[in-house]
Amino acid sequence: MRKTPNAQFYSVSQNDDVVYCECTQCRALNKKHGGPQGSFYYFLNKIASHFPKTKITTLAYLHTFKPPVNLKIAPNIYTIFCPIELNRGKVITPENASSFVKTLENWSITSPHLFLWDYTVQFSNYMSPFPNFESFQGNYKFFKKNKVKGLFVQGYSDIPGDFSELRQYLLAKLMWDTSINIEATTADFLRGFYGKAAPFVGKYLNLLEAYQKKSNAYLDIYSGPVEARNTFLTPEAMDQYDQFLEQAGTTVENDPILNSRIQKLRLALEYVYFEQAKFYGKNQHGMFIVNYNGEKEVKEGLTERVLKFTQSCNQFGIYELSEGGLSPDNYYKEWLEICKNTTTHLGEDLKVNFITSPSDEFKGKGSYGLVDGNRGYKDFNINWIGWYENNPEIEIETNNLDFNTLQLNFLNDQRHWIFTPKKIKVYGFKDQKWFLLQEKNCDNLTEDSEITTKSWEIGDQTFSSFAKIKIIVENQTAIPIWRKRKNKKPMVMLDEIELYKK
Repeated sequence: MRKTPNAQFYSVSQNDDVVYCECTQCRALNKKHGGPQGSFYYFLNKIASHFPKTKITTLAYLHTFKPPVNLKIAPNIYTIFCPIELNRGKVITPENASSFVKTLENWSITSPHLFLWDYTVQFSNYMSPFPNFESFQGNYKFFKKNKVKGLFVQGYSDIPGDFSELRQYLLAKLMWDTSINIEATTADFLRGFYGKAAPFVGKYLNLLEAYQKKSNAYLDIYSGPVEARNTFLTPEAMDQYDQFLEQAGTTVENDPILNSRIQKLRLALEYVYFEQAKFYGKNQHGMFIVNYNGEKEVKEGLTERVLKFTQSCNQFGIYELSEGGLSPDNYYKEWLEICKNTTTHLGEDLKVNFITSPSDEFKGKGSYGLVDGNRGYKDFNINWIGWYENNPEIEIETNNLDFNTLQLNFLNDQRHWIFTPKKIKVYGFKDQKWFLLQEKNCDNLTEDSEITTKSWEIGDQTFSSFAKIKIIVENQTAIPIWRKRKNKKPMVMLDEIELYKK
């Protein structure tokens, strides 16, 4: 600050994680001032006192989300309130977001200069439709009412994601004036940007919003097409969206500029189709078909569509498909890897029972998903079944099926606290009793920044003599030291359980 005294703002903030000092002195400050934000603002006030004419910004985020108590914030500190966990499908009200409203009201009293960081896109899927437009105006009016003096509105950055042009236009207009006629402003933009295709683009946009509103589903910035398959991205809804954009494209087919803008909109529907096709596998709407020989093969022309999609993304300057940095070219490479998953196994479509239930947010297709013939790849949202902290315990009704080998596939995604298991036990059920058949210790964990899958085979010639097979997977008991985080527990993710005769 002494070296560059003329900067308008200085940012003094925590890292993007729930890590903070818990020494004796800091614990005492936190207890006195309402939580981890206590010692943090005590520290900020010390800095502010040394530089009383300097504007210091700081993030109210994660463990510093709530304002400190019994502590007056220095007048030259500017708090940027960061509500990352909100339902983006609804306007904020005391009825549907009471805890958030109370926290914002407290900040409006506590902070001498309150700003807000608004998250306006789906960071896990830039190309997936994200119908949060209806919430913008109501939210910004609410923020203004609660003494928020400015906004930092985070979108796709320089990546032209889905409806990026309209989204930026509306947000900019609202930041200038929260009382604009949002419907008229939207219609004006659509006319100016899509020309004669505007009515059909408008119908597409309105239907997206209508289906999201009808579903009343939580709209999350870290969700995606698979999670929305039963809400606003159902196959039936997708067909309707496609018809509107087909009409839009036909209307401006002789105008290369306007037609290219419609083609960019269509990329979102293509992306949704590909992501859901991975999830559905060999079932309806999936990427595979089962031929007359009982073998799986990729639907004709589908891989070519994916290649065309990636090429179009590159042409439009869409160099990343998500916050994680996946490029269109690497998306295509991953698709080709998933296409190799054409092997069938003897356990497909058997009856599977969860003895211990998986986590609510990672149930996938339910127990059937473990034997649907569709092995998970690197995205934990597609096909993987997850257990958080507890041990997966699963029964398979094999009914004396002739097989001698089990293959269990696990995900290793340590960034998201997903680890391979410690141990696998296999039991057989016969004469009303369970018998331990095999016990396998898995590899010791090592630090790994890559997302990988790991398979273990367990063989036993007696498998076929049992009516049921039970698998107990021993999850890690604690987060390893290199990913240690407060209140985090290890998760184990499984897909698929495969049965073979070798």
